Amino acid sequence: VALHAELKETCVLRCSRPLLLGIAVRNLLENALAAAPHGSEVTLTMQPVEEGRSCAIRVRDHGPGIPADELTLVTRRFVQGRQAQRAGSGLGLAIVDLAMERLGGRLTLILAEGGGLLAELVLPCLTGCGGQVVPDLQASRAVPS
Repeated sequence: VALHAELKETCVLRCSRPLLLGIAVRNLLENALAAAPHGSEVTLTMQPVEEGRSCAIRVRDHGPGIPADELTLVTRRFVQGRQAQRAGSGLGLAIVDLAMERLGGRLTLILAEGGGLLAELVLPCLTGCGGQVVPDLQASRAVPS
C-alpha cells in the first residue's frame, strides 16, 4: 500500500494540543492502511475549507468502507464495523472523535465515491504560516480538561 500526502494550499491549524491531533491523524492513517487492499493508495490531504476559517485533514482509502448504517456507530467506544479487516479494540475512531471534540473540531466519515472511506477532520485554522500546525498559546495556558 502506498501513502500519498498532499498539502493543497496554505493551511495553518490553531491547535492547543498538537500531540492529541497527532494521535487522531495516526489512528486514521493506521485504520486506512489496514483497510486498503494490496497495491492501492491511501491519501492524506490538508486544505482550507469554510472560506479559510477552518482546515480539513482528509484520509482516503480504497478498502471496503463502512456500511452506511454504521457510520455513526463506529465512533463509539468498543464498536467495530461488520467489514473490519483486522481484530482491534474498537477504540481508534472513538479516540479520534473525542480528540476532535477536545480540539474544537469535528470528525466526519464519508463513503468515498468509487469505494473506500474518506475520514475528514475539520479544525479552526490561522493563515499565513505555510501549512504548519502551530500551538495556540492562549489555549495552551488553560488548565487541561
